Amino acid sequence: MKKRSEQQFRFDFLDPAAVRLVKGPAGGVRMILDGGDRSYLKVMVARAFPMSEPSRHVGFLDGNGKDIGIIEDIRKLDPESRRIAEEELDKRYFMPKILRVLKLNHEYDISYFLVETDRGQRDFTVRGHHENCVEVSPDRYIIEDVDGSRFEIPDVNRLDARSQSLLARVL
Repeated sequence: MKKRSEQQFRFDFLDPAAVRLVKGPAGGVRMILDGGDRSYLKVMVARAFPMSEPSRHVGFLDGNGKDIGIIEDIRKLDPESRRIAEEELDKRYFMPKILRVLKLNHEYDISYFLVETDRGQRDFTVRGHHENCVEVSPDRYIIEDVDGSRFEIPDVNRLDARSQSLLARVL
């Protein structure tokens, strides 16, 4: 019997005071650590827990996808670095918030939505609403359409009565 190798996972937590993010000339993100002792020309930003803790445990990867480290809370970065990190995260985790459900047709296991979001009016299709309309926390939902786009309902109780009534069919 072959012995399986064990992989050791180690996370390097970065001191937010030692991290500086800057925009590169081509629009990419550069990271400067410890006052310039270490520098990364191309940095990707990713959340460890995108749904439950969007500002906590944010990871940084170099241009090859290799881990640089994790910041426990990006709100502790200097204002400019925080702005850049949040801008990158917003691009990576683009998820319009549903403000109102204008129309919802449900046939078999397929739902056709027409909604108003914080990014304008959108129509999309959801197949398998039990798997793709997920309650993240009480009254907060993430809906994933057939194309893989995600939409958030931050609090279903804050929607108008008609929207709540339409959503009751699928949530």
